[in-house]
Parts: sequence; C-alpha cells; structure tokens
Amino acid sequence: MDSHVRMICIVGPCKVSNELLASYFELEFGAKCLTADSIDDIIQLNAQDADKAKIILLDCFAKDPERLLIEIESYVNKNDHHGFLVVFNLIRGLKIEEELVMGGIRGIFYANDHPDHL
Repeated sequence: MDSHVRMICIVGPCKVSNELLASYFELEFGAKCLTADSIDDIIQLNAQDADKAKIILLDCFAKDPERLLIEIESYVNKNDHHGFLVVFNLIRGLKIEEELVMGGIRGIFYANDHPDHL
C-alpha cells in the first residue's frame, strides 16, 4: 500500500462482509479502516479527516450500473477528492469500465477476483 494512504473507507450495504474486509486490511496493512452504508456518508469523513489520504472502496454488488455512475459523479462533484476511488464486486461484461475511469474511478476489481488481488 502507498505509504501516504492513512485510511481505507469501505462503502456498501453488506455490513458483515465489509467489516470483515476492513479487519483484513487493518491486520494486513495496518491502515485505519472505516465502513459506511453509502457513499454520501463519506462526505462527513472527508470533512473530519481532510488531511488524510484515503482509498475509498465502493462495493458494486447488485448495484444498477446507471445508479453506480450517478453515485460516483455525485460524490466527485461534491468533494475535494483526497484519495483514490475504487470499485469492487463489479460484474464482468457490463462494459462500463471506461465510463467509470472517466468519472474518477482509480481502480476496478471484479466480483470473481481473488481476494489477494484486491
């Protein structure tokens, strides 16, 4: 992990799996990890920890592609982005990767990727 990253935020509705992922990252990398239900919850974290670089992992599980793009655009437009916005659990074959990158996504991980890859 980049030595400048101070926090990992995992965003999505699957509380148990996101908490497990946060625990894994804390043990593996020693980074502070937080979980949130929605990307809008991250806005408050940005205000509190504006000086800390972040990786924001957005869970795409069962998310409508159009809704996902709207969420990302809304977040990027509302924030002085202090980190890297990354999606995970994306379904292969949706063909939205280029739009995601153009919208501000810095990393894409698919639902069938091995956890070590993430």
